[in-house]
Amino acid sequence: MSEKETEYLISYLLGELSPEEALAVEKVLASDSELNAEFASMRKAWEKSGMIYDVQNIDVTNEWQKFKLLTKGLRHQTVSMKKRSYLLNPRLLVAASLFIVLSIGIIIHFLTNATNKTHSSDAKINYAHVIVPRGQKQQVTLPDGTKVWLNAESKLSWPQKFEANERNVKLEGEGYFEVAHDKSKPFHVITKGIKVEVLGTVFNISAYPDDQNIETALLSGSVSLTEMKSGGKTLLAPFEVASFNRKSRNIVKSKFRADTYSLWKEGEFIFFNEQPEIVFKKLERYFDKEFVYNSNLIKNKRLTAHFRKHESLGKILQVTGEALDLKFKVNDKKIRVTEFKRPPQLPDIPSEEK
Repeated sequence: MSEKETEYLISYLLGELSPEEALAVEKVLASDSELNAEFASMRKAWEKSGMIYDVQNIDVTNEWQKFKLLTKGLRHQTVSMKKRSYLLNPRLLVAASLFIVLSIGIIIHFLTNATNKTHSSDAKINYAHVIVPRGQKQQVTLPDGTKVWLNAESKLSWPQKFEANERNVKLEGEGYFEVAHDKSKPFHVITKGIKVEVLGTVFNISAYPDDQNIETALLSGSVSLTEMKSGGKTLLAPFEVASFNRKSRNIVKSKFRADTYSLWKEGEFIFFNEQPEIVFKKLERYFDKEFVYNSNLIKNKRLTAHFRKHESLGKILQVTGEALDLKFKVNDKKIRVTEFKRPPQLPDIPSEEK
């Protein structure tokens, strides 16, 4: 693979190619199965390593040049093993180098060529992205000082520079927001279904693409939710949660305990009368596992539990199993769920009368 081809693939991952160039890359990948397999490894390393978030302190151009020098040097490196020399596969080197560079946090992912529809057609907006893989959490500080905690398997996108009259970010997954107050610039969190508008407040949004509901929980201040299709608005008061059903597009409000939507930042889980499938999804994201089960096993079951920070997966499964009459068997990435059949209890033997 030539250096130019390598840069094209990495630019494709970075979102820096024009639509025509990206289409050309996709056609080449479709016609070259070996190259496509190597590229899949690069993409996997990219997705697993996550993105850094301190936009202000990263010189992207400088770090990109460092990356190119790194890969160029490695391309011609030889390794001596048992008195035999092997030329390192340049494609694997690029994938490995990309993984290393991303893991130590010296490349930030910019998506360019995004048209700002509120201005002239020539205006461009550069977006920064944070992608948090399973099994991890990450804190982000946005250019305006807003702090965001991202849960596992979440993605946050924001402009490098907010517009003059508003601050818009996009969220997939779960985020806990402490929004910097700015009355002149409302803060919007846009998800696939609803938009949340605030001025300065603390709230939590869970908007995973594979979840049926989007939940917005307000801890302080006030927020307004806008349903994207109908334009209908819903206002929340502190300690109210709005659950938006993607299918019915209805919003239901209810009250919640103060710590229910905040302690996940500290690595704790609180479940109150929760459906097991929702419990399993949260554990899957946190521990990077997959639960395998028959839905009939958990029908009409509910879990109420509080798991403290650093609680082991084994302990959590033990408590959950005892509460729901289930057995769990962990095999690498999969957790198989079966019914726990309690032994029959012997009837009480009446005492003999004297």
